[in-house]
Amino acid sequence: MTLEEIVIAVKGKIKNTGVLKGLFFGLVLNFTISPYSLANDMPVGAKVQSGNVKISGPTQDHMIIDQSSNKSIINWNGFSIHKNGRVDFNMPSSSSSSLNRVTGSTPSTIAGQLNSNRKVLIINPNGVMITKEGVVKTGSFTASTLDIKNEDFLNNKFKFTAGCRLSVPSGLC
Repeated sequence: MTLEEIVIAVKGKIKNTGVLKGLFFGLVLNFTISPYSLANDMPVGAKVQSGNVKISGPTQDHMIIDQSSNKSIINWNGFSIHKNGRVDFNMPSSSSSSLNRVTGSTPSTIAGQLNSNRKVLIINPNGVMITKEGVVKTGSFTASTLDIKNEDFLNNKFKFTAGCRLSVPSGLC
């Protein structure tokens, strides 16, 4: 999917232009960062906030996240997938989803494979980038610099909000 296709898809779903501007800023910012300087890692520092999740085999190249609950929320210190890496989310039903929030200070880069049979959300205020080598195969995928409250996610209210930071140009908050 090209950036233009993403923008068209997002425009059709988001009515709040402030949210759209924040999402746009995150995407544009991250296309200027070298993927090679960021894509040497795999997800680290998982802390399950909600749901039943088993994270296994975090090896150098492969991680499996088995989720037995319908929804999960996982806070990560960092969530990137290097070019030879693979992360597989296995979820129980067609309505299952996993919210993955990065609490560390580095952007997320998907240069390898992200696979799931259902919905995966990656929230990183520092940015999310998918390189040209990166592959996302999920039932649904959302990547954003905007945040969502845990209770909103758990109640299927996908209301994303931007917090103003010093690095955000005025007028985008």
